[in-house]
Amino acid sequence: DRIPDWQIHRLIAVVIDEAHRLVTPEYRNVLVAFGFRKQYRWQPLKTSPPVIGLTGTPWRTSERQTRELTKYFQSRLLKPSILGSRPIKILQRKKFLSHIEPMKLISRDVPTMTSSQIRRYKQFKDLPTDYLNALGRHPKRNALIVRKLFRMPKKWSVLVFACSVEQAEILTFALNHMGRAARCVTGETPRHERLTVLDAFRHKKVNYICSVGVLTMGFDAP
Repeated sequence: DRIPDWQIHRLIAVVIDEAHRLVTPEYRNVLVAFGFRKQYRWQPLKTSPPVIGLTGTPWRTSERQTRELTKYFQSRLLKPSILGSRPIKILQRKKFLSHIEPMKLISRDVPTMTSSQIRRYKQFKDLPTDYLNALGRHPKRNALIVRKLFRMPKKWSVLVFACSVEQAEILTFALNHMGRAARCVTGETPRHERLTVLDAFRHKKVNYICSVGVLTMGFDAP
């Protein structure tokens, strides 16, 4: 349902964190209900209060969604001049962002996607949840991942993004069984427990955090 105009007019401005998510159906419906967006076009209504979006990644993996996001904010991207034309490199040099060193871990004999899963992947450009669940249960693949994690230097702080909650719990159990301090953080983890785990991770009391569905937007752990 649409929010009454008299309530919208009371707003001076709207600030949306992680604004790159705006182009998802859930956000779109909220924007339309509040009168911040036209119903069938990615354009703000003239009667809408100013909408300010905050994000560290002002783009999407889909070109279409990037165009929609850019169009909604009328191509007005404001960024600090101090970051120049290569903001990510500068933020890495100043140690605000981490450096990524990709390494391939080749696993043989893993489950193959069904024809239905392949069609969904081609349509949405995202691995289907049921396939990720099957991948997360694969014993040989999990054993390979645990061996790789165990061989990492003890002084490292390691963040592991799992395929599923079940896999995050399996990896956490295996690492603890092998004498390494590991904790599991998922969307079901209570907030106070999550904060306690992150604090322990920062202070090197926890070596591994196995996560799924959370922490993907980053968190403060120098």
